[in-house]
Amino acid sequence: AMAQVLRSILCTRAGAPGAMALPMFMKGVLCVDKEPKVIEVPVPQPGENELLLKVEAAGVNRADCMQAAGNYPPPPGASELLGLEVVGTVVKCGPNASRHPEGTRVMSILAGGGYAQYCVVHERVAMACPETWRGGEPAKSEELCAIPETWSTAHQLLHLVGKAQENEVVVVHAGASGVGIAACQIAKHFTKAIAIVTCSASKMQAAKDAGAAAVVDRGDGTGWAAAVLEAANKEREARGLPAKTGVELVLDPVGASYCEQNCEILAMDGRWVVYGLMGGMTAPGPLLAKVLTKRIQILGTTLRARTVDYKAELSDHVSSQILPLHVSGDFRAPVCKTFKLEEAADALKMMGESQNLGKIVLVP
Repeated sequence: AMAQVLRSILCTRAGAPGAMALPMFMKGVLCVDKEPKVIEVPVPQPGENELLLKVEAAGVNRADCMQAAGNYPPPPGASELLGLEVVGTVVKCGPNASRHPEGTRVMSILAGGGYAQYCVVHERVAMACPETWRGGEPAKSEELCAIPETWSTAHQLLHLVGKAQENEVVVVHAGASGVGIAACQIAKHFTKAIAIVTCSASKMQAAKDAGAAAVVDRGDGTGWAAAVLEAANKEREARGLPAKTGVELVLDPVGASYCEQNCEILAMDGRWVVYGLMGGMTAPGPLLAKVLTKRIQILGTTLRARTVDYKAELSDHVSSQILPLHVSGDFRAPVCKTFKLEEAADALKMMGESQNLGKIVLVP
């Protein structure tokens, strides 16, 4: 169903001399009884070291679906509005904010509030947008919006949490998702790891195009383990590496329904990074016995509630190491479809049903 639009009269307030007049109210997307509604809310005010952005594009992420379903509330102090990544222009700087002056176009992750006409971000987490894009054309907000949350998450999973190393086999579940496509490219370019993807048959080509060393059809989700192990040793052989029983690292947004097969494919002392629960929260069978026998390390991680310092470190890495490779065209972050803010319910439905191949973007 289309999100309901609740309207009120917009007023304006004067800012500093020469500054643009800002409205007192704005449209934003709030979940009401597990339904996303577009409502009128006050324009937020930037606090210490914060920036107020006029939003040009907001990325849709699976975490937004979880919040809409009532399973992923925002951390304390964060906006109740949906939205974890944006591209926008700085229209007001809070006290002591000096990194990005008014008029600067930035992209950023945030703990909530991105599905709106205006939002507040921390200046240390915001990244200046490149002026030009692949081939020298102007950088479009919709394309830039496919980067902040997705590529920060992929870098976090591979390097900060998963500690991926050269020549290790990394199994990337949901490998044709935004994070999966990013992880494949990062693994190939930076880590020199062997990325093996599991995904649905209709999305296998996208994973191959992203640089996956091998792609395994997950089928109905119950019988991919043997194919992954076979692909792992085939790719090791291609690199002149010895065969090995199992893989070193698994990046898993699925959870319960993949638990038994993850235990089957992981090598001794393997690392299993859990960053989503699309397949359920309750692990079946004697999971702990398998974890103990193989000394498997289970590493749970999220990004939303991390500290500003942690997010700033991620943003610095993305800005200095990853963005230049997008500008040059070496990295790709495909956009699937753009929706209007009033169509947020349709965008979330598309994401929830895994219909997308590439980023879903909302435009206020």
